[in-house]
Amino acid sequence: VQADWPASDTLYFGKYDSAFVHDEMLRDGVRCSAYAEAIRACAPLLKGGVAIDVGAGSGILSCLCARAGARKVYAIEASAPSAALCRRVVQANGLEGVVEVIEARVEDVRLPEGVLADVIVSEWMGYFLLFESMLDAVLLARDRWLRPGTGRLLPSRSRLFLCPFSDVSWRDHRADLLRDVCGIDFSPLVAKLAAEEASEPAIQGVEPDELLAEPQCVAEFDLATLSRLEAQEQRAALTWKVGTINGGTRPLHGFAGWFDVIFEAPQWSINDLLSAAPLSSRFSSKSESLAAAASKLGAQPDALPLFVASSRAPALALAGRPPVVLSTGPGRPRTCWHQTLFYLPAAGGAASEQEFLELQGGETFTADIDLRRPSESPRYLEVRIKGRMTKEGGGPSSGTVSSGRCVDADGDGDGTDGSAAFGHVWTLV
Repeated sequence: VQADWPASDTLYFGKYDSAFVHDEMLRDGVRCSAYAEAIRACAPLLKGGVAIDVGAGSGILSCLCARAGARKVYAIEASAPSAALCRRVVQANGLEGVVEVIEARVEDVRLPEGVLADVIVSEWMGYFLLFESMLDAVLLARDRWLRPGTGRLLPSRSRLFLCPFSDVSWRDHRADLLRDVCGIDFSPLVAKLAAEEASEPAIQGVEPDELLAEPQCVAEFDLATLSRLEAQEQRAALTWKVGTINGGTRPLHGFAGWFDVIFEAPQWSINDLLSAAPLSSRFSSKSESLAAAASKLGAQPDALPLFVASSRAPALALAGRPPVVLSTGPGRPRTCWHQTLFYLPAAGGAASEQEFLELQGGETFTADIDLRRPSESPRYLEVRIKGRMTKEGGGPSSGTVSSGRCVDADGDGDGTDGSAAFGHVWTLV
């Protein structure tokens, strides 16, 4: 009953009352295609089996599971308008005999006694992967209903990345525009814009050439083993080495975050192998040996199972099914998640005094990353980045960053640790 929900849940599920939210997600071809491909790869598990869709929304994943051969699909959706939409979509596609829409939170659902899911699918990822905290519901469903041993989670793994960036071209362009608006100089607005950019994360794209180093992995989750307690808070100590910079230096404006999710498909079954075209049909000549054919396919002959060495087997069985990867990173096709930009505050107040750390190639970051959910608002995500930068050889970086929310990296407050300190706290709300 919604009246019994925490306020954070009421606000969260209320966001999905809008048709425009579903429209944006359905128009994301990268997102939809990745899930469709992963579900098709799981057809051997789904055929005659049971699927659970956690946070079913408009019902696309539930319908895809039904089309892939599932005998029963439980579409769990807590938002009343979304659940109603899901039912209409299911009926429009003639799948009401397979897909059952359950209007409730996962925490409140009671499935029939003995139900076990062969596949649990969910599009649980929020901005910067962990915003909205929907992962907890997926892990709860896993613990309650996933079939031991053979059950599959879609997606099965995830990786969260962070990388320093500089968007100096955009900032210079914006400053130039504001210097002359119908002959009026609006340069004082530049400092206010920079301050507000640092007040909360920005959901927008960043170009690969704006990244200052190789991205580093903040966290990697295996959903089969991840505990709900582990998902509550993440900490990482990261190091970046600044790459070559044309023109000498570039300012550090902040950090860009994004994620990948991986859908690991089940391996080829014996039935798949026995129903495939004969392996001998792939030999270049009758005299070519199985070992030679296997070598062409990248497998070691002594590692081949005996049933592969028989007369029938698909070539891909030698290497296994490849995973499906949905990436939201820079340079990849744009998704509805974009990237999450964490802008650092600038030093100085007036536009002419705006100052950021100036980076040179070869300088090194070390930073502590803390991700946690505020206890009073567990659907939110607090991101804390605290660190320092030194040149190769130990000399200090040029420039400083200071503001009311920045921190002294070594904690002694004297600023004499031979490095430029930076730090900030953001909250995704």
